[in-house]
Amino acid sequence: RSLRALDSKRFVQTKQRLEKQLEFALEEAKEAKTLMEEMQGEHEHHLEQIKRARSRAQEELRVVQAALDRAQAKEASAAFEEDPRIEKLQDDLEAKSTENESLKETIRELQKELKHFTEQRE
Repeated sequence: RSLRALDSKRFVQTKQRLEKQLEFALEEAKEAKTLMEEMQGEHEHHLEQIKRARSRAQEELRVVQAALDRAQAKEASAAFEEDPRIEKLQDDLEAKSTENESLKETIRELQKELKHFTEQRE
């Protein structure tokens, strides 16, 4: 009888100890779940902040790249205009254009004369 009573007492104590451990584990699980939900919300918030910062950085990069492109084009244009060879080449081009026009006119006149000459021979 005393063994049964002792076993029964141990059983009750073990059961109580296990119930307390179960309550503690459930409380820990609830806290972990709450913490996880809070962390998820913070994570989503940080992720959104990172996306906005990336978009702003990309836009800023586009603006800076466009400004750089304009500055490079302006610099190239200024260097081009300042090159003394450009003026000489432009003058040469104008002279060749004038010469070409003169040659075209000469060719037209020669064609007319040839046509007139061939008509007279017929």
